[in-house]
Formats: sequence, C-alpha cells, structure tokens
Amino acid sequence: MGWALDAHGALVQCIAPAQGTVETATWLVTEAFETLESYFPQERDLVLVLDFHMMVGRTAAARSIVMNSARVLGERFSNAYVVPPAAYPPIYRQAFQASVAFVRLLGVRVTLVSSSAQLVERYGWQPLPERKLAAALG
Repeated sequence: MGWALDAHGALVQCIAPAQGTVETATWLVTEAFETLESYFPQERDLVLVLDFHMMVGRTAAARSIVMNSARVLGERFSNAYVVPPAAYPPIYRQAFQASVAFVRLLGVRVTLVSSSAQLVERYGWQPLPERKLAAALG
C-alpha cells in the first residue's frame, strides 16, 4: 500500500506478509513513482519511506529492478528511510545491508529505521488518504 505524505513524499509499505516480486518492484519504480511525481511535479526534495517489515523474501530480479532505478529516481529524494524486513534470514539481511550501502554510494541518502509509524510520528507527517499510490504490496 502506498500513500503520498504531506511532507512531499511517500510512504510505501507491505501491510501483510509478501514476497518482493518483479511485478511489485516494477510497480514501485514506474506506476508508484509516476503517481507521486504527478502529486509533486518538479519537486527535488521528496521524502520516501519504504516499510519492508512484513516482506518475507524477494526475487533477485526484483532486487535488480529497484537497484537499477535507484540512481535516477534517487535524485528526486532528499531522504529515503527504509524499514528492513523482520523475517529475513541472516544471508538476506547481509545482502539487504549491502544493497543499502550501494545505493548510498550512488548518492542517495538512505537511513535504516525500525518503524515507519515511529518515523511518521516523530516528524509529524500525515498520509494523504485521498492520494493513494496503489494497493500492490500485499
């Protein structure tokens, strides 16, 4: 599920246990991004919150789609916050942390956080329910 935020950005989260698939990754970097861009055209300091807490795995192809888009799409975001999957086995957790490090090398400011709800509360951000991105993530 995804919503635009009043902070000029988006919160995208898995709301039920789900696998990261090619379809989900493609939705994230195309349809969801295009919808967000329509809400905040030409904005260069967007905030992105990706809550993968409920994600139970992902395909290598899904990871590649997101990683290949990170540099271009990342230029639009001043901050990206990511909640890592809770149920990842150690090998996937290490690969996830390596992916975050790589995206940082591309110049995207990424911060790992433990809870999107706490983050939203801390900054006082409000989801804009009338501005849904879609319901593609479980």
